[in-house]
Amino acid sequence: MVVSGDMIEGTITVTLLARANPGTVDARRRQAGDLPTIADFATEIAVVATARVDTGHTVYVGGTDYLTVGC
Repeated sequence: MVVSGDMIEGTITVTLLARANPGTVDARRRQAGDLPTIADFATEIAVVATARVDTGHTVYVGGTDYLTVGC
């Protein structure tokens, strides 16, 4: 199982991206709404770790649209 995330609010990735490319994080928020938090991401990891599902799945926290080219 894999848990993959969009920009996660409160992480260094979001902080550095906002510094390097001002407006990028705000644009993402306008496009997708509030960013998932660290707690949201951790909760999903716990759910997946205890789920009785087949292996090989990927769970996307924050939606899958960030995987689309041009987003």
